Amino acid sequence: MIFPVDAAAPPVAAVVDGYNVYKYGEFDVYEVSPTYDEELTIQKGNSNAWRKLKPKKSWEIASNLLGLTPTRAPSSRAPEWEPYATLFFADGNPDTAGFAGCPVGDPSITRAWVRIDFPRPVKVSSVRIVSRPDGVGMPVNFDIRAFHWDLWQTNREAEKPTWKTIWASKAGGAQAADEIGNTAPAVYEPRQDGDSDKRQEMTCRFDPIEVREIWLTSPDDFYLASIEVYDEEGENIALISKGCGVTVSAEQHLFWLSERTQAALWQMQYDLGIRWLRVNYYLSPLLEQFVKRDGGFEVDPYLDALVAQANERGIEVCLTLTTSPSSGPDYIRFMVEHFRDRVRYFEVFNEFYNQDCPAGTVEEESNRYVELALPIAKTIRNSAPHAKIILCGPCPLAADWILACLKNGMAPYVDVLSWHPYSFPIDTDDDYAPEELDRPRSPWAPEEVKTYADSVTYLKVEAAKLGFHGSLMANEAGAYAIHANRTSQLIAAKYLARSAVLHTSLGIPMFWNETTSLLRPSWQPFWNPGEPELKPAYSYYVLRTLCTLLDSAKPEAIVAEPEARIDKLETHCFALPGNAKLVALWIREKSRKNRFDDYAGITTSVSISAEAPSRVVGTDLLNGREQDLSFRVSDGRVIVPDLVIRDYPLFVRLEYAKESR
Repeated sequence: MIFPVDAAAPPVAAVVDGYNVYKYGEFDVYEVSPTYDEELTIQKGNSNAWRKLKPKKSWEIASNLLGLTPTRAPSSRAPEWEPYATLFFADGNPDTAGFAGCPVGDPSITRAWVRIDFPRPVKVSSVRIVSRPDGVGMPVNFDIRAFHWDLWQTNREAEKPTWKTIWASKAGGAQAADEIGNTAPAVYEPRQDGDSDKRQEMTCRFDPIEVREIWLTSPDDFYLASIEVYDEEGENIALISKGCGVTVSAEQHLFWLSERTQAALWQMQYDLGIRWLRVNYYLSPLLEQFVKRDGGFEVDPYLDALVAQANERGIEVCLTLTTSPSSGPDYIRFMVEHFRDRVRYFEVFNEFYNQDCPAGTVEEESNRYVELALPIAKTIRNSAPHAKIILCGPCPLAADWILACLKNGMAPYVDVLSWHPYSFPIDTDDDYAPEELDRPRSPWAPEEVKTYADSVTYLKVEAAKLGFHGSLMANEAGAYAIHANRTSQLIAAKYLARSAVLHTSLGIPMFWNETTSLLRPSWQPFWNPGEPELKPAYSYYVLRTLCTLLDSAKPEAIVAEPEARIDKLETHCFALPGNAKLVALWIREKSRKNRFDDYAGITTSVSISAEAPSRVVGTDLLNGREQDLSFRVSDGRVIVPDLVIRDYPLFVRLEYAKESR
């Protein structure tokens, strides 16, 4: 195994304000939520001290309905499958290609680069670059720089390391030697070879120069089959086999991130406190083509151990199975039999039906799905009789397609109905908040279906008419942060919180899509060829706090009413262990459309139909801290005055002394 599987006690990199900063790979994770806004209040006039909420790890939480679809999964075998590995620049194979990407940052100063370093100083006279076989990604604007250094040089002042641009191009042609900032000699001879629609080659000649490193840099990402560096004898010395090394500015990975990053993200799932995990839904090391090995099937032992680890730590693992009709049955049977002792939920295909880009009508697509999915469902049932089978989640909540699948033969074979509650307004400046029904993308919805919660109820009722009495699952949510609906990190976190509480209130597990959406700046492209810039952001800490707050929370039929009239007030009430009650309140604003990064909120008293508690605690979700709230009891109701209700959940917890339980 290439990484330690168990990271229950990650190293402490620092202690800040009395709390640890844990190190998960390259990620610095604060033990508690950062205090983003010291001045934020949840009850006007309350001067009680704040307490930081200490989040629980996944194995410390009894239950919650919050999960993740992780960004792929770590695999010790991933290097075998990398399509654009760095070493391909210097492997001597014309059928492979390397990638160099621009680092995240100001595009006027960041450049993509490849560094070829030689085992000793050598005199070179030309560089030849060769494109991918399809010609894609050949750099147009680029330069070649020579760098000389020698660890054994005696007069370091006289011979200190020097950079020199020895060849440069602009818009595909060579720059003039006298152009400002260009130090390239005027003897280079660029030559373009090959069909521009296919393989391209270019040889750059210059005065012989002694170098220890050759750099090729460009303002654009690029792919190349090889970077060949020729010495005075005309021999290519830029080869791994000749002792050279290759480094790039930013890599591209088949599974998006390096394996060390993937391994760190996997362990951070436990830090979040999630209790649900959906794996293998897309481009994963568990797909059929990666599990095939030596004429049979074999799961990478490292990834296999991670799935076992998740199971041991109380995570409910859901495994998506996608396959081709030709070789599918053997793969399905192998996967189910291999994982059935650790995985209780198997989903048949991922997002087979996407309403935004359907291959046919609802009826046609449901028939096509049933034809492929029914044999798989039967295999799962035979190989793992106690497993739960999930009907493939469509995008969005396409009740018409789900019901058609049940009607056309899937009803007896599925235990869970799932969907991907993404809302994509046609006008990207518009907004459908988590509580709203995306009516233009819900043509099946009758007039009485007004909200997202209504659509869930409608699906449940109509499915029951077709003989389905299983459970529901929103197993891919979070488009507010990752797709067309770009927004700020703060608003993405607000919508995450609203969606999480709403689904918990409905009794439905919610899986936030992509662990990286908790760490990536919302302005970054989702489909980025290079490595994204990642660090824990608002969404990471908000989800972590929610996982702890909603530990063992069950919907409770108590009433919380504001004194002020608030048309868009959302209230959800829960029972907690120890007879405690939890009330979540927020205003369902279109925060993204209105750009409510800083929303003042509405101040009002709230009346809760509950017995007199021993104390009332309010949670500032954004800053991950708690405060005792002032309250009074009147006519059998708990009155909490002057609460500040904003566009994300405010939590009010009623606690009771042991003797009153």
